[in-house]
Amino acid sequence: MEKSDFYFTKYPNVLLDKVMPLIGSSAFKVLSVIIRNSTGYQKTGDMISLTQFEEQTGLSRNTVLDSITELVDKKIIEKLKKHNSFWYSINEDYLEILTKNGSSNSAKKGSDSELLKVIKPNLKLVQNSNPLKKPLTENKKTTSTHSLSKDNFQKICNYWNELFGYTIDPDNQKIASQIITAMARFSVNQLKMAMFYRSESEFYRKRVPYLRSRPESFFGYPETIRNDMQRKPENVYTYKEMVHKVTTENLDMNRDFQKIDNFQLNGQPLWRLKKQNAS
Repeated sequence: MEKSDFYFTKYPNVLLDKVMPLIGSSAFKVLSVIIRNSTGYQKTGDMISLTQFEEQTGLSRNTVLDSITELVDKKIIEKLKKHNSFWYSINEDYLEILTKNGSSNSAKKGSDSELLKVIKPNLKLVQNSNPLKKPLTENKKTTSTHSLSKDNFQKICNYWNELFGYTIDPDNQKIASQIITAMARFSVNQLKMAMFYRSESEFYRKRVPYLRSRPESFFGYPETIRNDMQRKPENVYTYKEMVHKVTTENLDMNRDFQKIDNFQLNGQPLWRLKKQNAS
Protein backbone atom coordinates (compact mmCIF):
# COMPACT_ATOMS: atom_id res chain seq x y z
CA MET A 1 0.00 0.00 0.00
CA GLU A 2 1.39 3.36 -1.02
CA LYS A 3 2.17 5.93 1.64
CA SER A 4 -0.56 8.57 1.99
CA ASP A 5 0.20 12.11 0.85
CA PHE A 6 -2.13 13.54 3.50
CA TYR A 7 -0.71 15.67 6.28
CA PHE A 8 -2.03 15.52 9.83
CA THR A 9 -2.50 17.84 12.79
CA LYS A 10 -2.15 16.52 16.35
CA TYR A 11 -5.50 17.00 18.05
CA PRO A 12 -5.57 16.45 21.84
CA ASN A 13 -7.97 13.65 22.75
CA VAL A 14 -9.34 15.66 25.66
CA LEU A 15 -10.83 18.18 23.22
CA LEU A 16 -12.80 15.40 21.53
CA ASP A 17 -13.64 13.38 24.65
CA LYS A 18 -14.38 16.06 27.24
CA VAL A 19 -14.62 19.49 25.60
CA MET A 20 -16.67 18.82 22.44
CA PRO A 21 -19.84 17.85 24.39
CA LEU A 22 -19.60 21.10 26.39
CA ILE A 23 -19.49 23.61 23.52
CA GLY A 24 -21.59 24.48 20.49
CA SER A 25 -20.78 23.34 16.97
CA SER A 26 -19.65 26.82 15.91
CA ALA A 27 -17.32 27.11 18.91
CA PHE A 28 -15.85 23.71 18.02
CA LYS A 29 -15.12 24.96 14.49
CA VAL A 30 -13.32 28.00 15.89
CA LEU A 31 -11.40 25.78 18.31
CA SER A 32 -10.32 23.56 15.39
CA VAL A 33 -8.96 26.60 13.53
CA ILE A 34 -6.88 27.51 16.57
CA ILE A 35 -5.53 23.93 16.77
CA ARG A 36 -4.76 23.88 13.05
CA ASN A 37 -2.88 27.18 13.17
CA SER A 38 -0.93 26.39 16.33
CA THR A 39 -0.36 22.68 16.93
CA GLY A 40 -0.57 22.07 13.19
CA TYR A 41 2.60 24.12 12.77
CA GLN A 42 4.28 22.93 15.98
CA LYS A 43 3.50 26.23 17.72
CA THR A 44 1.94 26.95 21.10
CA GLY A 45 -0.42 29.56 19.62
CA ASP A 46 -0.93 31.88 16.70
CA MET A 47 -2.08 35.34 15.65
CA ILE A 48 -5.38 34.71 13.88
CA SER A 49 -7.50 37.44 12.33
CA LEU A 50 -11.29 37.42 12.27
CA THR A 51 -11.10 37.14 8.47
CA GLN A 52 -9.05 33.95 8.83
CA PHE A 53 -11.62 32.52 11.23
CA GLU A 54 -14.43 33.41 8.80
CA GLU A 55 -12.66 31.84 5.82
CA GLN A 56 -11.60 28.66 7.62
CA THR A 57 -14.90 28.01 9.42
CA GLY A 58 -17.45 29.38 6.95
CA LEU A 59 -19.09 31.22 9.85
CA SER A 60 -20.24 34.83 9.97
CA ARG A 61 -18.15 37.35 11.89
CA ASN A 62 -20.72 37.70 14.67
CA THR A 63 -20.84 33.92 15.11
CA VAL A 64 -17.03 33.80 15.21
CA LEU A 65 -16.97 36.50 17.91
CA ASP A 66 -19.65 34.73 19.96
CA SER A 67 -17.75 31.43 19.65
CA ILE A 68 -14.47 33.01 20.77
CA THR A 69 -16.26 34.51 23.79
CA GLU A 70 -17.73 31.10 24.64
CA LEU A 71 -14.32 29.40 24.46
CA VAL A 72 -12.65 32.10 26.57
CA ASP A 73 -15.42 32.12 29.18
CA LYS A 74 -15.23 28.34 29.50
CA LYS A 75 -11.45 28.55 29.94
CA ILE A 76 -10.76 26.33 26.91
CA ILE A 77 -8.61 28.90 25.09
CA GLU A 78 -6.56 31.96 26.00
CA LYS A 79 -6.80 35.20 24.03
CA LEU A 80 -4.06 37.82 24.35
CA LYS A 81 -3.91 41.26 22.73
CA LYS A 82 -0.75 41.71 20.66
CA HIS A 83 -0.30 44.87 18.62
CA ASN A 84 -3.43 45.20 16.44
CA SER A 85 -4.45 41.56 16.60
CA PHE A 86 -4.94 38.71 19.06
CA TRP A 87 -2.87 35.66 19.95
CA TYR A 88 -4.93 32.50 20.49
CA SER A 89 -3.77 29.36 22.25
CA ILE A 90 -5.19 26.35 24.05
CA ASN A 91 -5.48 26.71 27.85
CA GLU A 92 -3.28 23.72 28.64
CA ASP A 93 -3.59 24.20 32.42
CA TYR A 94 -7.34 23.71 32.31
CA LEU A 95 -7.13 20.78 29.88
CA GLU A 96 -4.65 19.11 32.19
CA ILE A 97 -7.29 19.09 34.92
CA LEU A 98 -9.80 17.46 32.58
CA THR A 99 -7.37 14.69 31.64
CA LYS A 100 -6.21 13.80 35.17
CA ASN A 101 -8.73 10.95 35.43
CA GLY A 102 -8.62 8.27 32.78
CA SER A 103 -12.24 7.10 32.65
CA SER A 104 -15.04 9.30 31.41
CA ASN A 105 -17.07 8.51 34.53
CA SER A 106 -14.44 9.72 36.95
CA ALA A 107 -13.10 12.61 34.90
CA LYS A 108 -15.89 14.98 35.74
CA LYS A 109 -15.62 14.18 39.40
CA GLY A 110 -11.90 14.61 39.40
CA SER A 111 -11.94 17.86 37.48
CA ASP A 112 -14.46 19.34 39.92
CA SER A 113 -12.33 18.26 42.86
CA GLU A 114 -9.14 19.73 41.40
CA LEU A 115 -10.84 23.01 40.50
CA LEU A 116 -12.30 23.31 43.98
CA LYS A 117 -8.83 23.01 45.50
CA VAL A 118 -7.68 25.93 43.35
CA ILE A 119 -10.78 28.10 43.72
CA LYS A 120 -11.65 27.87 47.41
CA PRO A 121 -8.66 29.87 48.75
CA ASN A 122 -9.94 32.97 46.95
CA LEU A 123 -13.48 33.14 48.27
CA LYS A 124 -12.94 35.50 51.21
CA LEU A 125 -15.10 38.19 49.58
CA VAL A 126 -17.92 35.72 49.03
CA GLN A 127 -18.01 34.59 52.64
CA ASN A 128 -17.69 38.08 54.04
CA SER A 129 -21.06 39.08 52.57
CA ASN A 130 -22.72 37.22 55.47
CA PRO A 131 -21.94 39.04 58.75
CA LEU A 132 -23.30 36.15 60.83
CA LYS A 133 -20.64 33.71 59.69
CA LYS A 134 -17.19 33.56 61.24
CA PRO A 135 -14.42 34.84 58.97
CA LEU A 136 -12.86 32.06 56.97
CA THR A 137 -9.18 31.36 57.40
CA GLU A 138 -7.63 31.77 53.99
CA ASN A 139 -6.12 28.56 52.69
CA LYS A 140 -2.33 28.80 52.70
CA LYS A 141 -2.01 26.80 49.49
CA THR A 142 -1.07 29.05 46.55
CA THR A 143 -1.19 28.45 42.84
CA SER A 144 -0.18 30.39 39.77
CA THR A 145 -2.54 28.59 37.39
CA HIS A 146 -6.26 28.63 36.73
CA SER A 147 -6.71 32.30 37.63
CA LEU A 148 -9.52 32.39 35.09
CA SER A 149 -11.29 29.61 36.95
CA LYS A 150 -10.90 31.36 40.28
CA ASP A 151 -11.99 34.71 38.92
CA ASN A 152 -15.04 33.31 37.18
CA PHE A 153 -16.07 31.25 40.18
CA GLN A 154 -15.81 34.28 42.42
CA LYS A 155 -17.70 36.49 39.96
CA ILE A 156 -20.56 34.02 39.86
CA CYS A 157 -20.71 33.63 43.64
CA ASN A 158 -20.51 37.37 44.29
CA TYR A 159 -23.18 38.11 41.70
CA TRP A 160 -25.53 35.55 43.25
CA ASN A 161 -24.95 37.11 46.65
CA GLU A 162 -25.57 40.60 45.28
CA LEU A 163 -28.91 39.56 43.79
CA PHE A 164 -30.22 37.27 46.48
CA GLY A 165 -28.35 38.15 49.66
CA TYR A 166 -27.42 34.50 50.07
CA THR A 167 -23.88 33.48 50.97
CA ILE A 168 -22.53 30.49 49.08
CA ASP A 169 -20.30 28.75 51.59
CA PRO A 170 -17.05 27.63 49.85
CA ASP A 171 -16.76 24.83 52.40
CA ASN A 172 -20.00 23.34 51.10
CA GLN A 173 -18.47 21.10 48.47
CA LYS A 174 -21.84 20.07 47.06
CA ILE A 175 -22.78 23.64 46.10
CA ALA A 176 -19.26 24.47 44.91
CA SER A 177 -19.22 21.33 42.76
CA GLN A 178 -22.58 22.28 41.24
CA ILE A 179 -21.22 25.73 40.35
CA ILE A 180 -18.16 24.18 38.68
CA THR A 181 -20.41 21.87 36.67
CA ALA A 182 -22.55 24.82 35.59
CA MET A 183 -19.40 26.75 34.58
CA ALA A 184 -18.43 23.85 32.31
CA ARG A 185 -21.81 24.00 30.55
CA PHE A 186 -22.48 27.74 30.42
CA SER A 187 -20.44 30.90 30.00
CA VAL A 188 -20.19 33.44 32.81
CA ASN A 189 -22.42 35.82 30.83
CA GLN A 190 -25.05 33.12 30.37
CA LEU A 191 -25.06 32.30 34.08
CA LYS A 192 -25.31 35.98 35.01
CA MET A 193 -28.18 36.43 32.57
CA ALA A 194 -30.04 33.46 34.06
CA MET A 195 -29.43 34.74 37.61
CA PHE A 196 -30.56 38.27 36.80
CA TYR A 197 -33.72 37.13 35.00
CA ARG A 198 -34.43 34.75 37.89
CA SER A 199 -34.13 37.60 40.40
CA GLU A 200 -36.63 39.69 38.41
CA SER A 201 -39.04 36.89 37.49
CA GLU A 202 -42.66 37.05 38.64
CA PHE A 203 -42.73 33.27 38.35
CA TYR A 204 -40.31 32.93 41.29
CA ARG A 205 -41.74 35.83 43.26
CA LYS A 206 -45.33 34.61 43.14
CA ARG A 207 -45.38 30.87 42.40
CA VAL A 208 -42.21 29.40 43.91
CA PRO A 209 -40.63 32.06 46.19
CA TYR A 210 -39.06 29.31 48.33
CA LEU A 211 -36.85 28.30 45.38
CA ARG A 212 -35.90 31.77 44.18
CA SER A 213 -32.80 32.37 46.32
CA ARG A 214 -31.67 28.76 46.81
CA PRO A 215 -28.46 28.21 44.80
CA GLU A 216 -28.82 24.41 44.91
CA SER A 217 -32.11 24.70 42.98
CA PHE A 218 -30.30 26.68 40.27
CA PHE A 219 -26.72 25.52 39.74
CA GLY A 220 -27.55 21.83 40.05
CA TYR A 221 -30.09 21.84 37.22
CA PRO A 222 -28.93 22.77 33.69
CA GLU A 223 -32.51 22.77 32.39
CA THR A 224 -33.50 25.28 35.07
CA ILE A 225 -30.61 27.53 34.03
CA ARG A 226 -31.73 27.32 30.40
CA ASN A 227 -35.31 28.13 31.39
CA ASP A 228 -34.19 31.07 33.53
CA MET A 229 -32.22 32.45 30.57
CA GLN A 230 -35.57 32.75 28.76
CA ARG A 231 -37.36 34.62 31.57
CA LYS A 232 -36.61 38.13 30.33
CA PRO A 233 -38.81 40.51 32.36
CA GLU A 234 -41.45 42.38 30.40
CA ASN A 235 -40.40 45.74 31.87
CA VAL A 236 -36.69 45.39 30.96
CA TYR A 237 -35.46 46.76 27.63
CA THR A 238 -32.31 47.06 25.58
CA TYR A 239 -31.37 50.57 24.44
CA LYS A 240 -32.90 49.98 21.00
CA GLU A 241 -36.13 48.65 22.53
CA MET A 242 -36.28 51.56 24.96
CA VAL A 243 -35.84 54.14 22.18
CA HIS A 244 -38.63 52.47 20.21
CA LYS A 245 -40.92 52.56 23.24
CA VAL A 246 -40.07 56.20 23.95
CA THR A 247 -40.81 57.28 20.38
CA THR A 248 -43.98 55.22 19.92
CA GLU A 249 -45.63 55.65 23.33
CA ASN A 250 -44.78 59.24 24.19
CA LEU A 251 -42.52 58.28 27.11
CA ASP A 252 -39.50 60.11 28.47
CA MET A 253 -36.19 58.28 28.76
CA ASN A 254 -35.04 60.09 31.91
CA ARG A 255 -38.39 60.22 33.64
CA ASP A 256 -39.84 56.81 32.80
CA PHE A 257 -36.80 54.53 32.62
CA GLN A 258 -34.10 53.53 35.08
CA LYS A 259 -30.74 52.16 33.96
CA ILE A 260 -29.89 48.75 35.40
CA ASP A 261 -26.42 48.88 36.92
CA ASN A 262 -25.79 45.26 37.91
CA PHE A 263 -26.33 43.50 34.58
CA GLN A 264 -25.58 44.00 30.90
CA LEU A 265 -26.90 41.86 28.05
CA ASN A 266 -24.06 40.91 25.69
CA GLY A 267 -22.10 43.90 26.95
CA GLN A 268 -24.99 46.31 26.36
CA PRO A 269 -26.76 48.13 29.23
CA LEU A 270 -30.43 47.52 30.00
CA TRP A 271 -33.19 49.84 31.20
CA ARG A 272 -36.19 49.14 33.43
CA LEU A 273 -39.54 50.80 32.83
CA LYS A 274 -40.58 52.32 36.14
CA LYS A 275 -43.58 50.65 37.76
CA GLN A 276 -45.84 53.66 37.87
CA ASN A 277 -45.69 53.86 34.07
CA ALA A 278 -45.99 50.14 33.36
CA SER A 279 -49.49 49.46 32.18
